[in-house]
Amino acid sequence: MATIKPLIDKNGNVLTLKYPPDIYPVYTKVTKIYQCVLNLLLNATQFTESGKITLKVSRFRRKKEEERGKSE
Repeated sequence: MATIKPLIDKNGNVLTLKYPPDIYPVYTKVTKIYQCVLNLLLNATQFTESGKITLKVSRFRRKKEEERGKSE
């Protein structure tokens, strides 16, 4: 947030974060996920003026996990 906030404010935008209360941690390379999220938000700030930018996080299951649940 500290990195992107000045750019959000510069164009008069509002950033909203939406995530479920039971979201679990992600185990991945922090640098890669940071870079991906930052790039998404940078693109949104470049093409939005005086608007609302929403970053929504949700859970999903991999296909293998879904199949395993059906066979048990």
